[in-house]
Amino acid sequence: MAKNMVELIADQEDLSTFAAMLQQYGYDQTLADMSSCTVFAPVNAAWEGIDLNDSVLVKGILGSMITDLKIRSNDATFNGKILAINGKAVGFDADEKTFEGIQIVTADLAAANGLLHKVEAVSKRKDNLWEALDKLTQYKQVRYLL
Repeated sequence: MAKNMVELIADQEDLSTFAAMLQQYGYDQTLADMSSCTVFAPVNAAWEGIDLNDSVLVKGILGSMITDLKIRSNDATFNGKILAINGKAVGFDADEKTFEGIQIVTADLAAANGLLHKVEAVSKRKDNLWEALDKLTQYKQVRYLL
């Protein structure tokens, strides 16, 4: 029987940082509970320079790199924007084999509940308009909108 996504990620030596972050922030259970998913997992070297103790940053990154769709690396059906599990729209290009402009270095590793793609960099989470405005409360116009 095929391993689930969490087990598959745990078995990849070059994804040990990603696996640890999934476990630390509870995304391992999220992935285990998903019936279908695609994970764009940054290899260990991609985490250099990222503050792994910044929970807001890391949670944002993790949530932006998982989708509940099952997407093969060459599936042009999903070219453009796809929705990550944190509600953010992220870019996928099957022709270029990129996720958010980041090269997929190992594609289409199959788990019982989805597909795993290893990527060479971390995708930074972007604020939506409401979140961006919420950080600009020094302006009375923004406070009014909020």
